[in-house]
Amino acid sequence: GGNSNLWFNSVTEIYLESGADFVHTRLQKDKNNTLRTSSLNLNLSKDTNYSGFIFNEGLVREDIRSNLKEKGSKCVINGVLASRPDTSSDVFCKITHANSKTYSNQNWRLLSAEKGKVAIQGKIRVEKGASQSEGHFYSKSLLLSDKALAFSKPELEILEDDVICSHGSSIGELDKKALFYLQSRGITYELAIKMLLHAFIESICRNNNNKNLILSLFDNYLKESV
Repeated sequence: GGNSNLWFNSVTEIYLESGADFVHTRLQKDKNNTLRTSSLNLNLSKDTNYSGFIFNEGLVREDIRSNLKEKGSKCVINGVLASRPDTSSDVFCKITHANSKTYSNQNWRLLSAEKGKVAIQGKIRVEKGASQSEGHFYSKSLLLSDKALAFSKPELEILEDDVICSHGSSIGELDKKALFYLQSRGITYELAIKMLLHAFIESICRNNNNKNLILSLFDNYLKESV
């Protein structure tokens, strides 16, 4: 029935051969109390370039593993995790630098609504021998109510000396001064919130070919949850 609890599970395996470029957008939204669990496994050969964007809304749990197995492979993952009231959305993302001159960058935006929870665990592992590699992780989380929760756990495991790695995260609320400023310019409270939330995620999707679709889904999320 339309109100029954369902479980939807998927596994995606991607193999990029030498010199391949792949742009990938994943949009996942639960419906009618459906739990979505998914796994994304990436295997990158020499001089490959994977660029992924992930938008998960509602009761979604995802496991991502990226293996930069050959020299010169590159993996960039941007993502938005959005919890609706009384739901949770979480991601575990591990990128392994298994060879030299590999590159990775993770950039996440998390939003948690009334009594919702979002969580991101991002791990970068640099194997011995993966010299001159570079790996970065960063997440920003916004709590949209005083009963919302957000968790961020960046991890670095570095077994090689000649590398560049960084990680960081921040958790906060909407800027009240920015809201006041926009309202003082004649913008309604509701529109001011929408503008600030758009700015929050747009920095990581502005160059995506599916930007309009992503923002449309995001607008629907704001109508239903904020």
